[in-house]
Parts: sequence; structure tokens; C-alpha cells
Amino acid sequence: MVSLFSCSKNEDDPTPAKTYDIKGYYQGTLGNGAAEAGFKIAMVIEENGKVTFINYFKYNGSTADEIYYGTYTLSGNQITITSSRLSSPFAVNFTGTFDSATGKLSGSWTNENNYTGKFSINKNITGKDNITGYWKGSYMGIGGTTKYSYCMIVENDGTCSISNNQDGGFTGATISTAYGNYSLGNNVFSCFIRYEYGTSGIKYSLKANNNTTDGKLMDGTWGSENSYTDGGTWTMTKMYY
Repeated sequence: MVSLFSCSKNEDDPTPAKTYDIKGYYQGTLGNGAAEAGFKIAMVIEENGKVTFINYFKYNGSTADEIYYGTYTLSGNQITITSSRLSSPFAVNFTGTFDSATGKLSGSWTNENNYTGKFSINKNITGKDNITGYWKGSYMGIGGTTKYSYCMIVENDGTCSISNNQDGGFTGATISTAYGNYSLGNNVFSCFIRYEYGTSGIKYSLKANNNTTDGKLMDGTWGSENSYTDGGTWTMTKMYY
């Protein structure tokens, strides 16, 4: 008897392919001219139309960080970013294409001096057990009851950037931004930072317990200069978008 039915493998995969939302934390490079490779950059694209990028560059043998903030518009998978340097206004704008299948954003940039180039950045999502990434939280002064929003970018090279802007992001007119170095041992996160903009030159030390189960920095304390306790308390939660 010849069967009228046959069994074949179902080619339809019931698991949908992973896609990426454009908002989140990115790392990559920015190059001059036709080259994508060049300066290292980090970028945060937020859900409220705001964007921030940090340009890590070397000049005459010394390393400096520049932070830019601005806004973006998205049409389909095409993004347009308008930004300005925080320390002394200088415009840098981007146009690019977002690949939702890979989390890659690439395109071209131009600045107010009409220099142009390419950029390529990839969305960076790390697990709760990894300290690197984008964090948001709040801090209070000793004896205070008011919480102030702020955020932090923790890089995998031992550096971190912190903004104590009131809206909890890296963008805004009242922004103060600090850079520094951090260490992580026995699930204790410690960092020493120096404010470059807004409250220039002021140094702080911060310490908190790194809860890898919940993705939180908890029971944090901060202080001026080398003190971890004479300023107040803080806490942060890791962002996964």
C-alpha cells in the first residue's frame, strides 16, 4: 500500500528571530573620511528622543573625553542625530541606518567645520552579572529627604562616566558630568570621579554593593575627595533596553 501522506520536517521555526529596539547603550568607532575605524565612542539613545555620545580621543599623546548631547528623530530604520559638545558648544550631527536584526547602527557624521566621516556602533547588552553598561538611579545628601536623579556609563576598560542631570539622563541644560575609574572586587563597586563640566574640578568617591541577581548597585555611599561616607547615599539599576 502506498501512503498518501508523508512526514516532513516543519521548516517554520516557532521561535521568532531576536530584534533590537534602537534605544539603548552602544559602543563602536568614529572615523575620518571613508574609514569607519578611528576614535572610540560610546552612545546612549534614550526613549524620550534624547541622545548622548562620548568621544574618547588622543591629542598630542594625552587622552581626553568629550561629551556631546542632543536629540534624534527616527523614520523607519533611518536615524538623524543633532548634537553639541557640552564643554564648549560645537555641533556634530549623524545620519545612519539601524539594523534591528544585529543591533548595529552605522552611517556618516559631519561637524560645523564641514569635516565628515563614517561611524559604526553596536548595541551592547550585558547580563545582570556584568557591571559594564548603562545605569540609572538616585542619590541623597546626608540627612536629606530629596532624591536627585543621575545616570552612569560603566565601560569594560575600567572607566566610568556619571551625569547628575535632574532628568536622570546625560542631556539637559543643568547637566554636570564626571569621569573616573572604577574597581570591582567581592561584589563591591568603587569609583573615584572628577567633575569636568557644571561643577568643574570637584572630586568624589563612591562605593556600593553590586547585586548581580537583580542588576542593582545597592546600599551605596558617597563622599568628597577620598571619603566614601561624608556625602550621602545612592543606588542604581542597570538598564537593559
